[in-house]
Amino acid sequence: MYDKFLPDHHYHMLNEITPELLTALGIKGVVMDIDNTIVTYDDPEPTPEAILWLDAVTGAGIRVSFVSNNNWDRVNGFNQKLNFPAYAKSAKPLTHNIKKAMARMGTEKDSTAFIGDQIFTDVWAGKQAGL
Repeated sequence: MYDKFLPDHHYHMLNEITPELLTALGIKGVVMDIDNTIVTYDDPEPTPEAILWLDAVTGAGIRVSFVSNNNWDRVNGFNQKLNFPAYAKSAKPLTHNIKKAMARMGTEKDSTAFIGDQIFTDVWAGKQAGL
């Protein structure tokens, strides 16, 4: 019953999730939260470290999408230079935008990971989506 709130993997820092690790797990696409996952809530744009991580992941052939509960101004502002598929006001733990992101990336449940920081939104949404 409680397993829907338990992440399959737990990391303290985003850079612990390497492209090699994702590839070894069979991951071809990553759906990600933005705030307090990629950058702090106060960072309006990707940090240089975040850009390096995203470049490494996409350089390994892994696709990236953002699914956020935040508003469109926040999501579009953050994503302006990156231009990844992005969805705002997602109402996580609902899964509709996760499914849209996977369709746009061309990935299936078994080859997609969800990366986020919140148990009752991100983890639960990812679990409900079958990721």
